[in-house]
Amino acid sequence: MARAASPSESAESGRYEALGESAVEFVTARGGSVHEDQLVSHVFGRNASPKLWRSLLQSTLAAEDRLTYTADGRWVLSEGMPGAPVVGDSLLPRFVAIDVETTGLKATSQRIIEVALVRFEDGIETGRFNKLVNPGRRIPEYISKLTGFRDDDVVDAAPFGDLAEQVVEFLGNDVLVGHNVGFDIGFLDAELGRVHIGKLINEAVDTLTLATRLVPGLRRPSLDRVARQVGLTPRKIHRAGVDAEITAEVALRLEAE
Repeated sequence: MARAASPSESAESGRYEALGESAVEFVTARGGSVHEDQLVSHVFGRNASPKLWRSLLQSTLAAEDRLTYTADGRWVLSEGMPGAPVVGDSLLPRFVAIDVETTGLKATSQRIIEVALVRFEDGIETGRFNKLVNPGRRIPEYISKLTGFRDDDVVDAAPFGDLAEQVVEFLGNDVLVGHNVGFDIGFLDAELGRVHIGKLINEAVDTLTLATRLVPGLRRPSLDRVARQVGLTPRKIHRAGVDAEITAEVALRLEAE
């Protein structure tokens, strides 16, 4: 006769079931496909190290037939699952467009002076985080000419460390969209690292790469050039809030190509 499960075993089984259910709901909400590191963060918490927790995630979801692990390191909804992506579904149902203005080009030695995060859901803006940042150093003249920002504009702004938790909370697990998005993520990661917060593991979409692939004959695909190619009015000023907003619109139009 089979041995009855002990209360502790039942509790542990219930915990695994709850984690599995949470994982399925998260993958479904993200369009049916999520990178393993991102799922680790969702299931076990943002501070969980993907390297250390991947094996536990695999064990937790071993009996979860609604999810399948793929060779490229993603968890996807099994075929036939309600909510699985179908042809014609939006690839970007929910995302955060990101842009930063900085004191220079090197994330390891320069600082952010403005950060803009704009959330879109089903093509509509649903949230915005846009703050000036005191970089703790002078703004170079060439940056002032580009952005219009001068030292007096940021002297009363908060340092990035005071905004870090708000930035992380706003981003959550959403897909990040940017033009040359690696630049923006690199600066955010550097600033987060200075206040001992782990790097972002969100999935990212680069509109520069998309434009290069989807707009034939486009040379030097700057944000303004791409915007013009997809029927948008180029920006009149180089600021993070404006850039993030137009990047989102570019992404939505490129997705429709």
